[in-house]
Amino acid sequence: MGCMQGRPADGQDGFDENQPLSQKEIQARIVASDVATTFSTDLVDLRYAFLSQRGYYPDSPDKANQDDFCIKTKFGGYKDRALFAVFDGHGTYGDHCANFCAEHLHNFVEKELEKYNKSGKIDVKKALKSAFIKTNEQLHRNNRIRDDLSGTTCILVLIIGKVMHIANIGDSRAIVAKQDHANKDKLNAIALSYDQTPYRKDERERVKRAGARVLTMGQIEGSAPLHEDWGDLKLGDELDEDGDPPRVWSKTENYPGTAFTRSFGDSEAEKLGVFAEPEIDVRTITPNDKFICIASDGVFEFLTNQAVVDIVKRYQDPLEANRVVVQEAYQAWLDLEVRTDDITMICVFLSGVSDVNFDPTAAEEVSHLTPRSEGARPVRRQVSRKAAQRGLVLAKGEDDNEPINLEDFVSEKTQAERDRILETLVGSFIFQHTNDDQRTIIVDAMQRIDVKAGERVIKQGDSGDRFYVVDSGEFEVRLGRTQEEIDSTGGEVVFVYRSAHGVNPSFGELALMYSKPRAASIFAVTDGILWGLDRRVFRKLLIRTNRPNLIRTLRRVEVLKVLSSNQVQRLCDMMAEVKFNTGDYIIKQYEMGDTFYIIMEGTAKVTQESMLGIEKVLLNMKENDYLESGRSSTTNREPRMLSRRRRAHVFTLGRPLSRRSSDPSLPSSIRIASGANRSLSRARSPHLRCWSAKGSSTRMNSAGCSFVRLRSRAQRLRAH
Repeated sequence: MGCMQGRPADGQDGFDENQPLSQKEIQARIVASDVATTFSTDLVDLRYAFLSQRGYYPDSPDKANQDDFCIKTKFGGYKDRALFAVFDGHGTYGDHCANFCAEHLHNFVEKELEKYNKSGKIDVKKALKSAFIKTNEQLHRNNRIRDDLSGTTCILVLIIGKVMHIANIGDSRAIVAKQDHANKDKLNAIALSYDQTPYRKDERERVKRAGARVLTMGQIEGSAPLHEDWGDLKLGDELDEDGDPPRVWSKTENYPGTAFTRSFGDSEAEKLGVFAEPEIDVRTITPNDKFICIASDGVFEFLTNQAVVDIVKRYQDPLEANRVVVQEAYQAWLDLEVRTDDITMICVFLSGVSDVNFDPTAAEEVSHLTPRSEGARPVRRQVSRKAAQRGLVLAKGEDDNEPINLEDFVSEKTQAERDRILETLVGSFIFQHTNDDQRTIIVDAMQRIDVKAGERVIKQGDSGDRFYVVDSGEFEVRLGRTQEEIDSTGGEVVFVYRSAHGVNPSFGELALMYSKPRAASIFAVTDGILWGLDRRVFRKLLIRTNRPNLIRTLRRVEVLKVLSSNQVQRLCDMMAEVKFNTGDYIIKQYEMGDTFYIIMEGTAKVTQESMLGIEKVLLNMKENDYLESGRSSTTNREPRMLSRRRRAHVFTLGRPLSRRSSDPSLPSSIRIASGANRSLSRARSPHLRCWSAKGSSTRMNSAGCSFVRLRSRAQRLRAH
């Protein structure tokens, strides 16, 4: 039986992490597959790899990696079974809890599968539920591990034949990349699990019934108003919250403070409803499914499900895909936090899937055996309170009005260089709202920087004004504890950016959006080549485009009038563009209404299709018109009753902008009618589609719906 089990590196003999780390010591923070491994059955081929990277904690530099993992192929002696699991420990003894569960859970799963095997038909749901509960009971009985205020989350994927059984407790996550029916080059992220956190209304109410309070740290400390208006959020939405999530507390004491509602261990929290009973889902693997990602929340704290899929799809090797995703997540932690979390990921590439009885047009989604809402922990785009105390503040646009000539920044590049830069931009979260045209201009404006070994590229504490892509070479990230250390060696080595195996890392994204002192120094270990993007270029291209008109239009929208000027500015900053062709349906009649639109250029036609299939034009829309309220907007998730044709440049926001009732008779579908080089801007919406593309192109800007959400019972909106 194939077997791998993680023992992520912690402080090993001979390590002194209070001193700068050598390259060997940096690699000691990482446990990874030597090479990708292939496991084949008669129904599907699995090619997988794992990687776990220990986090960086300035106040506890020798803290062990509290993540663990387990991989079993030919599971239980069956040639068509494989088990993959990731554990994320927490608390003083979190690493011991994660190690224990990684060692014992699979044994209980194997035994319970045999127990619930009745005449060849296995009740997998009961087996998994029983195995999780028994593992938790065994952990409680282990006298060598204190689990009163320590424990571990777990995400487990059991493959039997070509059926996935997903069991989850906590906020680690599994996703699958599914090929789009209409666009074979596009892969869509499908959630296989749903985070169990107090953000979810059903989980929040469950622990409250068990006697818990649900409050943020700010509310506990009295620095934030008391409310429970966290909404009921959809998994993977890009929400900008400040790193202060709602937590589970005793009614009389300020403990345990867990940011999740299910886990192994945590015997004190268990009294408040934080238990080890998993939510279990089932999904059949189809030829459209390309890979599975199973990871701890260190990955998903700052990266959306779709962002992870967009990164992984660029690589043919699951090990390289793991390295790049973990590197991107690690970098986001360095930029937005005062520490980095432990990060663990298993990537499983799928191929050779049997297509017997497969209908490519069928909706092959996850079957939820456990009823639940769509809630989840949001993805952060804002710095934490602790990081903000270091002086990280949103850029005020002090250089926005400085006149620049974009041609002055254009530098010659080979096609290979352009391709490498473009691949890096696609995988970087700050460029995820840009369209192809904008990325092309950004690539044009990237300037070549040749560096020598030993040269300092960035100095900790200096003001950041440039983003970098590593074309070649190695670069160390160093954190200094004192000004003397910063000025001399740069401090402790906490990470290494390395261009190798087709991977071109990047750093400095936050300098494009924030006036922040550099959080660390970066030194060249070898001679190398960097491509740099000046912040002024970025802001001119992406932030100033149509900005005055957009702000004026947003100010006219009733539901957005409560936003402050700064909040509207931030909302504008996060918009991006998407192209559509003349004649395309942007929103189709009877689709779910979850998007708010603003036309920035061109025109649109609002149409309604009768029962006889005849489209009637109800409204002609022009520049700076917007679509608000009713089942056509972000305020409800009801089917759209009308269609809209457009030739337009439109900005949009997705739900939820408000929970108020609205007029159900307003129009609700959009189609590009005519005109060249039109633009739309939209909120990222799963229901937005392009129909019957033909003729001239139309662009559409987009912003994820999570950048605005209703935050209080007084209908107070907060922009993210």
